[in-house]
Amino acid sequence: MTIKAEISHDLLKAKKSIKIAVSWLTDHDLLDILLKTKQNDPSLVVEIVLSAHRDNRKEYVLNKFRELIRQGAKIRTWGSETTEEGNFMHCKFYIIDDEFAKSGSYNWSKNATTNAECLDKVELKPKIQQFSKLINNGATYLIV
Repeated sequence: MTIKAEISHDLLKAKKSIKIAVSWLTDHDLLDILLKTKQNDPSLVVEIVLSAHRDNRKEYVLNKFRELIRQGAKIRTWGSETTEEGNFMHCKFYIIDDEFAKSGSYNWSKNATTNAECLDKVELKPKIQQFSKLINNGATYLIV
């Protein structure tokens, strides 16, 4: 199974919550799965923390984020806009139903599908704590 297929599978089996912290979320397929999952279960809590990088604000993803927010998802940005500035949010992990967490090198972008990447199950509690800090200290994702 590819990493993208593994992430897709995990997203689709979420029952209570999906928490995502990734530098880039620009993969149309993964965004569509998030939208579908949220539409199928409006009570599902979807929270996303992204880097402030401009790619996360391109029109083709902006519309999908706009729809997720309309459906009740919480989306935040964290840190600087570029890696050169320092303080760049470069995390790549997700938590499903507060039951398991996976982390690795995989950005949720189309380019990631052609790279040698990794994704592993990791200890849950530290990731929940890290996610809480990011989401609570992030800036609101502005829809313009």
